[in-house]
Amino acid sequence: MQIWFDGEPIADSHRPVLLFETHLPTRFYLPAEDIRLERLTASVTTTRCPYKGIASYWSGLLSDGTVRPDIAWSYRDPIEEMPKIKGLIAFYPQAVDRIHLDGEPVA
Repeated sequence: MQIWFDGEPIADSHRPVLLFETHLPTRFYLPAEDIRLERLTASVTTTRCPYKGIASYWSGLLSDGTVRPDIAWSYRDPIEEMPKIKGLIAFYPQAVDRIHLDGEPVA
């Protein structure tokens, strides 16, 4: 899985966790080690999902020095039923340039 942001790869992973939720597109959670974290900055935004817990957000640092808010999120301490996504990071498809899975674009 590869994710591009601001014209360059921001993530490359061979171990994404795919999460399927009713009426939502598939979400791809990646280990932080597979993401260029220097291109992200922690956001003050948080949300609560009754099925996963409290999400923390990441904003993207653009090459011109500006920030694109809340392009990704993670669950530092998900509810007990969701341990496989703990500490992984997922990106909003509309906030990045493109996402590929097995070399093919993700719609």
